[in-house]
Amino acid sequence: MKTHYYILILLLFALPVYSQFNTQRNIDPETDAISQQYFNGLNPSDVYGTSSSGAGDVNGDGYDDIIAGASGYNINQGRAYIYYGGINMNNVPDVILNGETANNNFGKSVSGAGDVNGDGYSDVIVGAGSYSGGTGRVYIYFGGAVMNNVADVVVTGGAAGDTLGISVSKAGDVNGDGYGDVIAGATGMISNTGKAFIYYGGAAMNNISDVTLNGEAAKIFFGSSVSDAGDVNGDGYSDVVAGAKGFSGGSGKSYIYLGGAAMDNIADVSVTGVIANANFGYCVSGTGDINGDNFDDVIISSFPPLLGTGKAYVYYAVVLMNNIADLILNTNTTFDGFGAAVSGIGDINADGFKDFAVSAIYNSSSGKIFIYYGSANPDTTADQFVLGESGNFGTSVSEAGDVNDDGYADFIAGAPYYNSSRGRVYLYKYNLTGSDVPDMRLLGEANDNYFGYSVSDAGDVNGDGYPDFIVGAYRYSSFKGRAYIYFGGPAFDNVADVTLQGEAVTNYFGHDVSGAEM
Repeated sequence: MKTHYYILILLLFALPVYSQFNTQRNIDPETDAISQQYFNGLNPSDVYGTSSSGAGDVNGDGYDDIIAGASGYNINQGRAYIYYGGINMNNVPDVILNGETANNNFGKSVSGAGDVNGDGYSDVIVGAGSYSGGTGRVYIYFGGAVMNNVADVVVTGGAAGDTLGISVSKAGDVNGDGYGDVIAGATGMISNTGKAFIYYGGAAMNNISDVTLNGEAAKIFFGSSVSDAGDVNGDGYSDVVAGAKGFSGGSGKSYIYLGGAAMDNIADVSVTGVIANANFGYCVSGTGDINGDNFDDVIISSFPPLLGTGKAYVYYAVVLMNNIADLILNTNTTFDGFGAAVSGIGDINADGFKDFAVSAIYNSSSGKIFIYYGSANPDTTADQFVLGESGNFGTSVSEAGDVNDDGYADFIAGAPYYNSSRGRVYLYKYNLTGSDVPDMRLLGEANDNYFGYSVSDAGDVNGDGYPDFIVGAYRYSSFKGRAYIYFGGPAFDNVADVTLQGEAVTNYFGHDVSGAEM
């Protein structure tokens, strides 16, 4: 008989053993469960995760993909990494996009772009706001069955200091021609008045802006944040939102522009911050339809640098919209970084309402993301939160689409200063069980054994038709080490069925364990 084993190694120090060994859980135990997968930066100072976004389905395999930027890579030349989704998604990048020269900060802003050329594959957009003395550059890459890393459309700012690409986003289809469009901010233009440029997609998309949105006055940094707003007025055209965090001495202002067959550059709705130095418009995002009225909504944050904490404001559809927020979210905690990033994250619990997230990058000294479920009557209480490890967790937050095609939306977050600024990106997937309580806990024999340092599927070692698994405890008995095999079955319990032991002190037996096909 040929017995099959499957190789899987996971290093961890937590004692509970869960049903899936390739994910970690790090949430509020009183709320629904979310599984976590992470992706690591390569080098110190890469600041991987400064930006992250869902990418759509760039390779056409039916799974949504993600993109993350590492603007500090190779003396700030910068990189962006694309990871293909799948049932067994791994953390090895499938496409690596490279900046051109040092100090370009390529990848400081990244986003899915929709399908800008109408070929059926999703595309991505990457900004390099520091390119050529801060002139700035934007790169659009077309997806494909075999996607490459050569930009298909390149847009360059007009002069040094323009910082084109400091922010980038998909724009939906603002002119209704069937092609995805994109938007890019250039905060440095005209003494930091700032501008944002919308580029229409097309079968032969070019690098000439089709709509130019203008800031109102010097030093307001218009375009510091830009986003697709969905369709806020229900006319069938996508709309956009842009922030000007420096307006009126830092009070801030945000603007919503309605799409149309002949879209203009006059804001249809504008909202002005009322708190001095609060930087209202620091981050802006569409949320989708969070309250089920069939109109898309938007979220805007304030993030005052002196207080270190801010607020997030949700505005329902423009047909009912005035400049009064429908929801005001905050933690009332100074220096927790609330409002550093806001984003719609799709419908992560598949209840028919879109959900959204707000990060607090200094909360608990490691960062926290607050998740709010949409409903017929949304409130200001977070329904769930995820805790970071370190490194300004939540600097970037974005919807990720549905990377494993399970019917639940996923989301992505970055911690760019994790591990000497190597950075780490986290992908969160809703747990279908709706519970983060393990079905069984397996315990080590004594303190400092490091039971659970390594775990693996072991295949079916006893040939009874049930999968088994193995757990290592390499520090058992003065580092002699042990490994424990547990047989699966209807009467599965937490008593090891086979115990394997190292031969001598400091053998580290059980440091790594794995099944092996033989």
